[in-house]
Amino acid sequence: MGGKSHRVKTLLFDLDGTLIRLDMAAFLPRYFQALGKRFSRLVDPQALVRHVLACTEIMVGNRDAAVTNREAFMQAFLSRLGLPAAEVLPLLDAFYAEEFPRLGGPEVASPAARQAVELALAAGLEVVVATNPVFPLQAIRHRLAWGGLDQYPFRLVTAYEDMHFCKPHVEYYQEILTFLRRRPEECWMIGNDVGEDMVAGRLGIKTFLVEDFLIPAGGKAVPTRRGRMADLPAFVAGLV
Repeated sequence: MGGKSHRVKTLLFDLDGTLIRLDMAAFLPRYFQALGKRFSRLVDPQALVRHVLACTEIMVGNRDAAVTNREAFMQAFLSRLGLPAAEVLPLLDAFYAEEFPRLGGPEVASPAARQAVELALAAGLEVVVATNPVFPLQAIRHRLAWGGLDQYPFRLVTAYEDMHFCKPHVEYYQEILTFLRRRPEECWMIGNDVGEDMVAGRLGIKTFLVEDFLIPAGGKAVPTRRGRMADLPAFVAGLV
């Protein structure tokens, strides 16, 4: 233990490409195909993809602290579909309960990431799943289960039902800090996206860039540390 490491109290982990070996760019086509099939009696699948992408952009762009990400998305989505919530929401719920779990499995698990989480928890650190909250909690829980991470007592899992901002906005990280009552210097953000994860450094949160599924586009932030998934257990061990 040396320097400021003894002050670290909370680790924020991104999910896809950090805690699990899921490449979201490869996953999304499967996701949209399954979602389009579920909604095909109401809307053309290709049109549905356009609607979801457009409404996700609106949700990510929302900076109104009084509006949850889910509210921002659903207001735009229902408006674009021209359909009542009573017709759309049961289909979405059924999709995430039935189809979504079949889109992935244990092949995305990262033993190193799981070990890092276990080391952090054993040392008494808070662990947050700081995934971009553009999905419902149910979808995030399924992805955690694919990675064998669903049994851990995470302090917070950021999902679109509860969060009011998305990455790459620093307000997303500030909302987490406020919820946890933590100072930035007490935290590390660990993620694979330079533009979305390393931006936490602007608040004074230390950052670790995971390079296995590196997403460099759109980000100029310089991480505090960098390495691969395999390095995460040693990195966490060095903090405690």
